Amino acid sequence: MKKVCLVTGASRGIGRAVAVALGKKGRAVAVHYRKRRDAAEETARLVEEGGGEALLVGGDIADAADRARILEETEAGLGPLCVLVQNAGAAPAERVDLLEEEEDSVRRMLSVNLEGPWLLARDAARRMLAGPPRDRRLLWITSVSAVQASLNRASYCLAKAGASMGVRLLALRLAPEGIPVWEIRPGVIETDMTAPVLENYRERLKEGLVPEGRLGKPGDVARLAAALVEGDVPYSAGSVFHVDGGLHLERL
Repeated sequence: MKKVCLVTGASRGIGRAVAVALGKKGRAVAVHYRKRRDAAEETARLVEEGGGEALLVGGDIADAADRARILEETEAGLGPLCVLVQNAGAAPAERVDLLEEEEDSVRRMLSVNLEGPWLLARDAARRMLAGPPRDRRLLWITSVSAVQASLNRASYCLAKAGASMGVRLLALRLAPEGIPVWEIRPGVIETDMTAPVLENYRERLKEGLVPEGRLGKPGDVARLAAALVEGDVPYSAGSVFHVDGGLHLERL
């Protein structure tokens, strides 16, 4: 049976790297995007060049009708869904003190980074359970912001913390059904999303922000994601995997 994966937010950055890594494993990958179809087309090309099969699926994860259509188009075009990699998300348009953030910004951050992905995961799990037992997995890529507070990105941190709890809930519910659920928690990764603040982080590297002494690359996350999807990390349901160069380590 074809091994079908849906990677959300796959047009660029971490999502693209994950989709390409899965393509190299011979997976059929639904490349999800919201606006940048041109970038998603490039991801699809790279997936196919690596030996996988690719299908473009567009839509806003925060919209109920779009979520339903994304799943429908994935299965209609590639076959029964085996793997969901939740990567789609958004950063706030600007960083402001938590007491000054506008309500619209708070709602958008929670909708895009928590509510939409949670409901997509629920609906994807229902589809997996309704079909025959197969190579099923659910992987949620969150952020170090799930546990490390940023006073100028409060709603983003709240959403990522909620997503982390979502992984625990899903893992408890689905592990008995043979569906492992994991969380990858990246640190500072060099992507379009982090581009506006990378210089600040590079300066902080000099002060020892990251024990390994460098910022992360999308491929760092993708290699772990591919290993999890391929079943190379067994007996680990609900685990949190840090890909942050040691940023999460507590120290005096």
